[in-house]
Amino acid sequence: DGTLRRRFAGTSLEGRVFAKTGTLTGVNALSGFMLTKSGRMLIFSAYANDRPSMAGSATAAMDAALVEISETN
Repeated sequence: DGTLRRRFAGTSLEGRVFAKTGTLTGVNALSGFMLTKSGRMLIFSAYANDRPSMAGSATAAMDAALVEISETN
């Protein structure tokens, strides 16, 4: 709840993602379940690994993908 408290604020997933984050150098991860816009429960795991040091965090891209999945299911 702490790391995700504000992560999906203002999106269709606000208060509807129950997950665990993980971050190491060059790695971002998020796994758990979400309640979609239609009320379905989906289990997911998203991770980005071995990113080049000059690449930014993959968090925004993962979040956008999860919001899209939620809104279309």
